[in-house]
Parts: sequence; C-alpha cells; structure tokens
Amino acid sequence: SVAGLLGDVAGWDRLSSTADLSFNLLGSGQSVDAFMRRLSGEGRFSLGRGELRGLDIVGILRRPETLITGQGPGMTTVFDAVGAGFTVEGGVLRNDDLAFVAPLLRAEGAGRVDLGERTLDYRLTPTALAGGEDGRALRVPLIIAGPWAQPRLRIDAQAIVEERLR
Repeated sequence: SVAGLLGDVAGWDRLSSTADLSFNLLGSGQSVDAFMRRLSGEGRFSLGRGELRGLDIVGILRRPETLITGQGPGMTTVFDAVGAGFTVEGGVLRNDDLAFVAPLLRAEGAGRVDLGERTLDYRLTPTALAGGEDGRALRVPLIIAGPWAQPRLRIDAQAIVEERLR
C-alpha cells in the first residue's frame, strides 16, 4: 500500500491508496540524508481510489474562509485517481502535471519537493465541479509549502486576482 511505503520511506502516513509506480533513480551516499540529497532520475506514478487524511479540499472549495478548519485530524479528501510524472535532480523532485480526480472536484498541481530537506513548495489548483447557482466551476489555487511533516496551506490570492483580471 502507499501508506506503508510512504510511512517507511518518508514518515508520512496521510495517504491511503494502491499505486502503480515507475521510476529510474540513481543515488549514492554514506547515509540516508546524503543519498536523498544526491538522488537523480525520473518517474511516473498513478494512484487508484483512495483517501488523503488531514485535509478536506472540497470543504475548503465550498468555503475558502474555512482554510484553517479544513485541516486536521478527522478531515479527509476522498479521490478516484491521482497521477503525475516527475524528475529528480540533486535530491529535488519537480513535477508539472499532477492530475487529481475526485467525485466533487478536479485538481492540477505543479511544484517541487526537496527530498533532502524534506520540504514542499507546491501549487495545487482544485476546481469544484459546476453545478452551483450560476453553473460555473469554482477554482481556489492553494500553495502548500514548508516541512512535509507539517506543511502550511494558504490560498494563492495573487493567482485569483490575476485570473479575475483576465
């Protein structure tokens, strides 16, 4: 399971799903830290139906002001599929094609994960599916940054303003 793999490798247990992984990575070092900082290569992953614990993306989309209360124990986001390709250079993983499919939303993502430093700098743009009063979809770009054990989540207000101006 993904939860077991991520728990063993990264100490992260918030994801429950099955996975299909394909990668070609090369690393060396006298310690796990050194190895992670020298890792390079590329890969692709896809997840089947599953759950992301600790975050309620649908709740945040419905009411962005609940950004703080949409995170924490007991919060979940159920999804149908997630997939992405990635490259790794010098222990920094980069991705620009994350696709997240859930019953009430779709999301795209891009950013970087520093494997040696164990930090994230990622932009996720979830879109609530149309069906509201005006029939339009709601997009709320999110920035996920900081240590991967406790990342900070905030709304990308600049992206919202730029989209409205267009």
